[in-house]
Amino acid sequence: MTGKSESPRAAPSPTALSALPAAPAVFTGRDDEVAELLGALDPGVGGGSESVAISAVSGLGGVGKTALALRVAHVARARGWFSGGALFVDLRGYDDVPVTADQAVLALLRALGVGDADLPPTADEQYAWYRGELGSREPVLILLDNASDPAQIVPLLPGGRGRASGSGDVSGGPGLASGTAVQG
Repeated sequence: MTGKSESPRAAPSPTALSALPAAPAVFTGRDDEVAELLGALDPGVGGGSESVAISAVSGLGGVGKTALALRVAHVARARGWFSGGALFVDLRGYDDVPVTADQAVLALLRALGVGDADLPPTADEQYAWYRGELGSREPVLILLDNASDPAQIVPLLPGGRGRASGSGDVSGGPGLASGTAVQG
């Protein structure tokens, strides 16, 4: 024993990418899942480009949830469905200190071009600004990766003109009852 007290580790600041990570170089055997997710994200299906589609991919670690979500996201972007861009955040839901929705919204606002000096001071104002930014743009794809709890995702869901896709073990969680869920 060293006599030093261990202080709880703070969650590292998340980074939201204003572009998607690279698609997997090799991707096979998930045609049904890809088709199901693309059907949920297709702006020509359901409510059109003004609606919000929510898709969740769940399964055990290492089965390819992120690869599946990235494959679908790249195909959707290539089809021109998200002319407003794509945002990606690793929520690190299985790390010792996961990223909270409050941390992620700040990273998303920065990725949307909001400067630090312009960031609202309260979480409620940050979420309102985030939804306002999404609502003022062409449709945006938001990929929230490695979520372990619906509380990491629900506050980040767009209010309109966007599509959200998440990967992690969040199926059956409150607030994610509608939309498409795919077992990874």
